[in-house]
Amino acid sequence: MRAFSPILLAFLLIGKPVAAKMIGVVISNSTPFLAMLQNGIETNGAKVQGLTLKLDVTENDIEHQLNAIRQFASEKVDAIIIAPVDEDLGVQISKISAVGDQMDKITQQNATMVEEATATVQNLAQETAELEILVQRFRTRASVSYSEQPRAVA
Repeated sequence: MRAFSPILLAFLLIGKPVAAKMIGVVISNSTPFLAMLQNGIETNGAKVQGLTLKLDVTENDIEHQLNAIRQFASEKVDAIIIAPVDEDLGVQISKISAVGDQMDKITQQNATMVEEATATVQNLAQETAELEILVQRFRTRASVSYSEQPRAVA
C-alpha cells in the first residue's frame, strides 16, 4: 500500500491508468483548492476503467482522517491518497509510507527469489530428463540376456 500526495494523484489520474484497482482517498474540502481537487479526483477517477475510488471527506477533523486511513488500510486498498488536515499528520503519514515502501521492497525481493528458485528447479528437471536418456543407452551385464553375452574364444 502506498500513500500519494494530492498533486501526484492528480497527475496519475490525468495520465495513463494506474496499476491500483482500489484507491482510498482521504480529503477535507475545507478550502476551495481541496474542494476542486476532490471534484477532480472523482471526475477523473471515474474515467479510469477498472478503478474503484473510495472517498472519505473528513471536514477538517484529524480523528476522522486517522480513522478513515485505518479503515482503508484494513480494507487492504491498493493505495491511499491523503490530503492531511494537519502538518503533523503529514509527517506521521510519511513515516508510514516509508515502512510501506520497505515492505514493497522486501516483497519484490521475495518474488525475485521465488522466480530464481523456480527457474533452477526447471533447469534441474530438464537436466534430470537428459541424464535419464543418456543412462538408458548404457547396458550392464545384468541387463544383457545370456544369449547376448560374448563368447570366449578358445
